[in-house]
Amino acid sequence: MTNTVNRLSIVIAAIISGAFVLPVSAQSSGFCEASQKLLDRVHEKLVEWQAPEEVERMGMIRIMSRAGLARAYASDEGLAEDLQAALNVLVIARDDDDPERVPNEDVPAAIYTNILIVAGHMPDLCPDVIVPDFSTYSNFAPE
Repeated sequence: MTNTVNRLSIVIAAIISGAFVLPVSAQSSGFCEASQKLLDRVHEKLVEWQAPEEVERMGMIRIMSRAGLARAYASDEGLAEDLQAALNVLVIARDDDDPERVPNEDVPAAIYTNILIVAGHMPDLCPDVIVPDFSTYSNFAPE
C-alpha cells in the first residue's frame, strides 16, 4: 500500500511540475488527419489546374469541405489564430452565400497563400503529416 501511495505521489508531482507534457499532435489527431487530407487535396488541385485561370468551382468545393473540418478542429483545440484565419479563408473562398468571400480574381492567390500558412504549422503541430511541395506552384502566389 505504501509503495502504491509513493508511486501515486511521484506521478502527481510529475504532472504538477509539467514533466508529463503531451505533445500537441497527441491532442490533435483529428486536426492532423483533416489537415493531411486538405494539403493533399489542394496539391492535387494545383497539379490539375496548372494555372490560376483554371481554378474551377467543383475543385474549390472539395477544398472548402476539407478545410471546413480542419477549421473546426483548429477552433475547438484553440490553435493559432493565423492558422484558423487561413483555414477560414479556404472555407469561404468561393462560398457565394458568404459576404466575406474572396473575389473570383483573388481566389487562386488566396488558396496558395493560405495553404502555405497551414503547411507552415504542420512541423510543430503534426510532425507525421507529409507536406507536399507547394513551391512549384508559385505562379498562384499574389502578384
